[in-house]
Amino acid sequence: MCETGIHKDEDAMRHEYIEENQIVDRYLMEQLSDQEREAFEDHYLHCARCQDDLEAARALRGGLKAAAGRGWAQTPSELEGGWGSRRRPRPLWTLAAVAVLAALLLLPPIYLFLQMNELDSQLQQARSDLRESRDTAEQRAQQVGRLSQELQALQSQLGQEEGRLQQQLQQERQARQQLAADLQRMGRPQINTPVIPLDALRSAPSEGSATVVRPADDSSWVVLSLLLDRTGFAGYRVQLRQVDEVAWQSDGLRPNYRDELVLNLPVDMLREGDYQLHVHGLREDGSYRPLGRYAFTFKP
Repeated sequence: MCETGIHKDEDAMRHEYIEENQIVDRYLMEQLSDQEREAFEDHYLHCARCQDDLEAARALRGGLKAAAGRGWAQTPSELEGGWGSRRRPRPLWTLAAVAVLAALLLLPPIYLFLQMNELDSQLQQARSDLRESRDTAEQRAQQVGRLSQELQALQSQLGQEEGRLQQQLQQERQARQQLAADLQRMGRPQINTPVIPLDALRSAPSEGSATVVRPADDSSWVVLSLLLDRTGFAGYRVQLRQVDEVAWQSDGLRPNYRDELVLNLPVDMLREGDYQLHVHGLREDGSYRPLGRYAFTFKP
């Protein structure tokens, strides 16, 4: 459909231009320029609305010409004798008939014009609704795309978290199996496990003077015996140190009847190198007093 003015490519003339400039009436009265006439003829050949308007205008003009031919609508110059002579005027009913005829001829174009305006309004509303529907559809499509990306990201995160948990579970299973094996091994009777006695250091140990401790081939324990120089304490604390690092500590230990502290150390706890055992006695006030140091070198 054409809308406004004269267009060079698609439609030579628009409806608003036709209505505002009374193109139909001027076309019938041959008052159009050559450009307007050619543009209007190119337009109405493909426009049913303009064809109906043109036919209605032609019918109206034809009816008026027919009424004038019957003497119903005469001008003063058409009266016999000119202005100097008088003829008997037509009856009033003839003038009323002309008015009714003109009104009837004008009704179809007016009705069509109103109908076209109503259809144009409905078309504009339909176009507006269509644009809103398209905008809503685009917004929903964008929202769906965004939600799809977020879902993919969550699925990726869940996959990574599941993989991490599976790895952690596998490690825990291996640790439990190793612990069960260790407990089973420690639960077996230890026969002829050598007990290695250690004497307290009187001074700083010289290089190569520490007792060398080696585990038995079929044993998972190292048994150390510490002869106490001082007794009579409520309990004893023993710390196993490698350099300045405390590898193990235990409180509330009590000596045997020979005033010895016997320590069963798992082989898995020890690394190759030099160790010292620091012994403290628990006083009545709850404080610990250093009693002695015992050195050994572990070689697996």
